[in-house]
Amino acid sequence: MRMVFQERLDDALAPEVLRILERCDADFVPPLSARSSTHQTALTGLTASGGVQGYFDELRGQPFVLALDGDHVIGFLSFIPGYSLHGEVRGDYVTTVCTLPERRGEGIATALYGRLEELTRPHTLLIRTWSTNEGQVCLLGRLGFVLVERVIDDRGPGVDTLYLAKGEV
Repeated sequence: MRMVFQERLDDALAPEVLRILERCDADFVPPLSARSSTHQTALTGLTASGGVQGYFDELRGQPFVLALDGDHVIGFLSFIPGYSLHGEVRGDYVTTVCTLPERRGEGIATALYGRLEELTRPHTLLIRTWSTNEGQVCLLGRLGFVLVERVIDDRGPGVDTLYLAKGEV
């Protein structure tokens, strides 16, 4: 497995990233297909917007770290450099992290975050996830991310939005 940074997603790899998003759409809360943006703040009561394609169209303009097995994408991380979280904390904001379902548990997400840290150091890293995303929450804790804010029931009853940061807050 190798990690590749792309300032803008290469057209040759774009279909593979889109396929991963389509396969993983329902793993996200709310599903990516119901979102209007990669960094929107309203996350409840959403209905289908532009679908996964609409989400992907915005996403592909962001920088990417890609995990490749040979020439095939098996996972990726996208981010927005210099993002301001609630006007208070500024850093590089991870918008999407996704690996092929059959490749989960192989350390791909850990490697993606490691490569991102190498690229963005000494910047603060920011991410948002949901409270029931236990694998991601545990991984972020192991990687040294700390909870900055918790928005109760932000994604529905019993599903909070967690804002985490690594670096100077």
